[in-house]
Amino acid sequence: MSTQASALEEVRRTRERNGTPITIQILDEAGVTKDNYGNIIARPSPVTKTIKSYPIRFDPTDKQLEKAGIRTKVDVIFWLSTKRADQLSLSFKDIDTVRAVVIHPVKDGVEYRIKQKQNIGQYGDKFLYITLGCLRS
Repeated sequence: MSTQASALEEVRRTRERNGTPITIQILDEAGVTKDNYGNIIARPSPVTKTIKSYPIRFDPTDKQLEKAGIRTKVDVIFWLSTKRADQLSLSFKDIDTVRAVVIHPVKDGVEYRIKQKQNIGQYGDKFLYITLGCLRS
């Protein structure tokens, strides 16, 4: 196993061992049905993916925001394993900051809107982490 593959696997294992499951819901606007006047009459169900996040930083400090690559003030930062996201067919591009929400089940199903996302920890041509800076809905 290459050094890059080992690093990606270690990040994935750490999140699986220590992480808290979160749910990411992505709305698929391609499947929206409209009437003759352009009014939306039906929306498809959101695509739902569950992935473990570790660490989760509530009310992050400026230093924690900087480390996560988040440039705006947010309520929470979720750290995800890029390798695990790829295994779930959840690419960085798929996580749309306009159409996606994060649900934190441990916090009574609180919904968070994604304000900013970032690839962090470049190792060769890959990133080790995806960070999501979110605001409470």
